Amino acid sequence: MRPIKKAKATMGRAATAGNMSSSGGSTSSSNAASGATPQTLLDLPGNIHTAIAEFLKLGEALTLTECAKLGEGSQAWYVHEHLYLQERFVLSHGSGLRGLLRRLQRVTKITAQPSDIIHPLALAISMGTCTNIIELHIELYGLEAMVSARALDCLGSAIKTGAMPALQNLQIGRRWERNGVQSLLHGFHDGASPNLHTLRVPLRCPLESKAAAENPYDDYDQEDDDDQEENEAGTEENLTALAGMLEARRRLGNCAGITSLPENWMIYGSVDGNMRVFRAMFVTLKSLVLEGCTLDDQACEQLGGVIESEQVLVPKMATLLFRNAFGGAGGGARIFHSIGNTTAFECVQDLNILEPALSTDAFRALGSTLGKNALRSLVDINIRAAHIGSDGMVALVRGLEDGACGQILQTLNLVNSGLCAEGVKALGLAIARDSLPSLRKLILSNNDSIGSKGVTYLAHGLQASSRTKLLHLLLCKVGMEDEGLKALTEAVNSGVLVDLYIFGVAKNPALRDFIPLANALKSGGLKNLARFLFAGTIIEPRAVAILAYAFTAHCPQFERLSLPEVGPDTQQTLKTIRASREVEGQRLTIMLNTRELERDP
Repeated sequence: MRPIKKAKATMGRAATAGNMSSSGGSTSSSNAASGATPQTLLDLPGNIHTAIAEFLKLGEALTLTECAKLGEGSQAWYVHEHLYLQERFVLSHGSGLRGLLRRLQRVTKITAQPSDIIHPLALAISMGTCTNIIELHIELYGLEAMVSARALDCLGSAIKTGAMPALQNLQIGRRWERNGVQSLLHGFHDGASPNLHTLRVPLRCPLESKAAAENPYDDYDQEDDDDQEENEAGTEENLTALAGMLEARRRLGNCAGITSLPENWMIYGSVDGNMRVFRAMFVTLKSLVLEGCTLDDQACEQLGGVIESEQVLVPKMATLLFRNAFGGAGGGARIFHSIGNTTAFECVQDLNILEPALSTDAFRALGSTLGKNALRSLVDINIRAAHIGSDGMVALVRGLEDGACGQILQTLNLVNSGLCAEGVKALGLAIARDSLPSLRKLILSNNDSIGSKGVTYLAHGLQASSRTKLLHLLLCKVGMEDEGLKALTEAVNSGVLVDLYIFGVAKNPALRDFIPLANALKSGGLKNLARFLFAGTIIEPRAVAILAYAFTAHCPQFERLSLPEVGPDTQQTLKTIRASREVEGQRLTIMLNTRELERDP
């Protein structure tokens, strides 16, 4: 290895990242002559770890540019106040890392990926080098990667002493040794890092079956049961530790609350342990996400009880997400009823439900909750892969009309939700009564039972409304025939769809007659349209050309046409229409099912 003085000279010659040569070497030596402050660490001699350690011992002021590379072999970067540590960037005893952090005073976020750097990093933090750190992410790659309990104990001790006062976001990878999480969480008990609001740690202890690791194809062994019991016991201990930490910080009253639930909450551990965690953080949550936990009715009863019993003085919740959350028949209804009996959700703007097994009773309960104004700030409703049914849809629409959220709702997405014509009739009547004046996106695709009858109800409702001005209307795969398209054409002629930006009627194979729609475009009823989707329909080649020309001629912003596959002659006509459009300086994309119409060389 070169002498220290030579290493120092090499650093002095390094140029800024913007003037680097492609080979990564230094550029001009003028900086060395002038004694300029080094800007980057490049061309480090010999062993990268030793070289950086020795450079840091020189005591030079180190100011890095926003995109400076630290070392060779993609081992570390410093980008926009974010320090990335990768591969085997481990300096002996952590001394070099401490020096590096001490000199990078602007670092506010650290992402450390290799498991063998966590302990040196924890030692560096304990020396007071990370007082400005706002985010700390520890990511692990590989199924066998694991954070040791020793490293987490060291990190917890450092946090407890106040070494990370600015920390707001702590996220640690999938696997760690048992008891490590408890040591880490104990570091937050006395109010250390008071601004912490995001804590993502895997609560489930990984299985440590040596027999399974040696031969995963061995037959069932009693040791597997022992490992499973130990894993469950460790998970329960982690839940208890998390609940204790949250309760301790809540009692102090001067700490920011955790705003999101732990990853895989309610999937592992006992219901009682999870409910204790939920109760401790409910008043500060900004989102309630129940995903993949398939709660039975008993668990939903307990969860609903917590929601109703906790007094939330200042509502902060912004998002509700339910995805495969309920395993029982009545669980969803219980949760929605409890939401209706509290003020905690009055600030929620996004409601997302992806529940194949949710009952009609649950949607009745949701409608009742909407009518009580418990979700008065709701702007977006996304209900997919569910089965609302006609009764559920009628209840949902009635709730929107009775509650304040109907006046501000902007998005109603009911894709693949089991809608039928009667349900859409209720929606059409609400629109006709101007009960949804702010609605801008209406997506009813993948509901084959709507049919032309349901589309007609909707079209008549839009024509009767004086306030609803849709921007997106997607009626793809709804069982529509020409009668339904005729009703939509009448709506176009009346001018109620003039604000439409995206209009979709794709995957309705019974549609045939698009000529009336093409003629209706002359009235300017779709003058703001940019995209029209009708792939998956059966349409005559002549009608394709007429429709394509009408859109480009009467819709100045038109940019994308999605249509079914057509023959070579029609393709050539479409190319001519596209070329004339692009001569005017406006790009036009034409899709034939899933492929773009090729462009001639």
